[in-house]
Amino acid sequence: MTSVKLDKEELKTLLNHSKEEKKDSTKVIEEVPQDSTVIIEEQTYHSKDNNITKNNSSSLNSSQANHSGLNPFSNHAAREEAFKETKQSDIDPIQMKIADQQLRENGYDYLPKEVYAGFWLRLAAYMVDYLFILLLTNLITNIVGEMNKDLLWGVLPMFFNLAVFCLYFFLMTFGLNGQTPGKILFNLRVVPINTQSNKLNISTLLMREFFGRVIFYYVPFIAVILIFTSKHQHPLDMLTDTTVINERYLTAFAKWKLV
Repeated sequence: MTSVKLDKEELKTLLNHSKEEKKDSTKVIEEVPQDSTVIIEEQTYHSKDNNITKNNSSSLNSSQANHSGLNPFSNHAAREEAFKETKQSDIDPIQMKIADQQLRENGYDYLPKEVYAGFWLRLAAYMVDYLFILLLTNLITNIVGEMNKDLLWGVLPMFFNLAVFCLYFFLMTFGLNGQTPGKILFNLRVVPINTQSNKLNISTLLMREFFGRVIFYYVPFIAVILIFTSKHQHPLDMLTDTTVINERYLTAFAKWKLV
């Protein structure tokens, strides 16, 4: 190895330089905790702000839901009161119509659960329709009976009530765009789901409201299954990718989107 000789002045300069480096490193070490503390405090502050924002947005959504009648935790009285507020709202009816139309055009797959009509409401609409069917059946029976009693009370009348039952639901749902007199009374409508179209096609109507009604005529209790499904579908709904919506709640949801 080759030895390097340093005079006194060079040695002093080297020692001073090493001391300055130590001081600089000490300063850096001392400054890092302070900066990190500031950063931690800033992060905590921002996290608090985020929590406040989240809380405000959740409370805002809750108030919007209450105002439009869509809060799933409110009771029946609170919902009815919210619907009264909806009717008295100063929102432009044209905007409401546009929002409602946009919801329908986007499909009925991702609506709040309350928009899908429940068991008791659908049962009430069905009972109204069944009364209409009984009246219609009696009317046709009286007319045909006067003309040809042998035909009326022969073999064909075994299927007469079933035919009136199926034709009623098919023709009414087709002519009234997814509704029947009972559904109109309770603001209900049959709609397609899991499809790009937001309107019922003729094949779906035939399957659901004609052939499907044959099954429903003999086994009506299968409708109870809709209580346990997410979109309140019974087997005929599942078979045809349809469900029944409550249009009052759809209107409320459209208003909630505008608030």
